[in-house]
Amino acid sequence: MINDFTSHYGLVFREIFFGDSTKILMQHQAEKRSGIVDKTALLPSLRFSHRDQPVHISIRLGSRSSPPETKVHVDMNLSQPRKFTLSPESTAAKLGKKLGMKDIEIGIEAFDNKFIIKGDDEFFVCSLLNPAVQNKLLDIHYLQPHIKLSGNALAMWIYTILSTDQEYDKLIDTTLLIVDSLLDIH
Repeated sequence: MINDFTSHYGLVFREIFFGDSTKILMQHQAEKRSGIVDKTALLPSLRFSHRDQPVHISIRLGSRSSPPETKVHVDMNLSQPRKFTLSPESTAAKLGKKLGMKDIEIGIEAFDNKFIIKGDDEFFVCSLLNPAVQNKLLDIHYLQPHIKLSGNALAMWIYTILSTDQEYDKLIDTTLLIVDSLLDIH
């Protein structure tokens, strides 16, 4: 009973605390990007358009079984849907590589040592992850970004709630650079 009480009111406290500061940060981003903040939900979300592609930024509070998350989602209009994932290289992944696990390598050691890359077309992935995209991803590596392109849906997320405009700028700008790269390839 005490755990349920503490858990419930702890969640309400986090929503109130993060909700207000996040609304302010989202509003700053909306002003920069000509977007709209949805303030009707307990936690705000942001919508705007980039090169005629709808962009949606959302946050999710964590729980006992899942970490908090900040996500940038873009519904792309690609002529040829693709599959691609990128995630931070973990200790288990390093061990897996030594045991023969295959991932796509870009050929830049500083990048290849920090990320695990999977995809259905190695040439496409290497073209997508051009030097500008690589540099942006290396710049936000400390946030442990994850990327998934499945069909026409692109998502980049991190397992934390961002607390500064600069962090939002880095996450969003990196995602938009990947959108630009995708549109330029297609």
